[in-house]
Parts: sequence; structure tokens; C-alpha cells
Amino acid sequence: MKSILLLTLFSACLLAGTPVVFAEEQASDAWKKLVRSPRFNKRPTFQFVENDPKLPNVFLYGDSISIAYTDATREALKGKANVYRLYCNGGDSSSVITKMKTMHDTMRNPKLADHWDFDWDVIHFNVGLHDLKYMNGKKLDRVNGKQVTSTADYEKTCAPLSPI
Repeated sequence: MKSILLLTLFSACLLAGTPVVFAEEQASDAWKKLVRSPRFNKRPTFQFVENDPKLPNVFLYGDSISIAYTDATREALKGKANVYRLYCNGGDSSSVITKMKTMHDTMRNPKLADHWDFDWDVIHFNVGLHDLKYMNGKKLDRVNGKQVTSTADYEKTCAPLSPI
């Protein structure tokens, strides 16, 4: 019964976008809870990054394309920067703010034994391809579907994220 209650509480926190942190938990454990997917937890792309405070911090936010180049970016910047990425596939632009907030609220929580207390030196966004697709219900349908995000809505969501 106790494990069911904890699972229910954990699920409710995830759905509400609330940070998922238990007292004296390590950042690496909190990160694994964010990633959630057993498939993703095994991939190097989604592994927890130990911060080297002497190096600048780079953050990659994006969809499956950014997932594909995360490991190469880390290798190219090895010893030059700490390269982090979002804990999941970023999907379309409508979820950028929510996913970033969930990650930051969880990983910066001072109750976490070794919480993130650094700033980003570079934030790289690569979102938009999921916004272009046409969906009819849950199926791709370019003929009868509706575009996921209009150009105007994309600009409203992403313009505040861009320094340009």
C-alpha cells in the first residue's frame, strides 16, 4: 500500500510539472527520474552530466534531431564545456517552457544534495519540425490534418527565447 501511495504521488508530481525530489537525494538520481524512460536512461545522450565548475555550461534543447547530435557535441567540446541536454525529446514548441521549468525546478532544488547552482553560458534551441507536421487526431495526415502550430503561435512561443 505504501508503494502504491508513493507511485501515485510521484505520478501526480510528474503530471503537474512539479519537481520530483526527495530529501537528501543525489542530482544523478533526480535526473534519472526526470528521464523516466528505461530506453532513454540507457542511452549516453540522456546520462547525467557531472559539472566541472571550471568549464562553461552549454545546454541543448530540442527534438530528435538534437538527440542525434548531442553525443557528437559533447565529444567536440570535451574538456572545453559541460554539455547538457533536455531530459526528454523536446517535441513541438508548445512545450518548451514547461519542460525547461520542470527540469530546472527539479535540478536546482536546494533539497537535492548536489543541486545545480550554475548558470548557462550558452543555450541552443532546435525546435520547430514537430510544429510543421499535419495531424488528424493522433495520425500524421498532410491532406486532412491540421498543422500542429501556426507560424503566429510559433513566433509567440519562441520569440521570447531568442536573444536576436
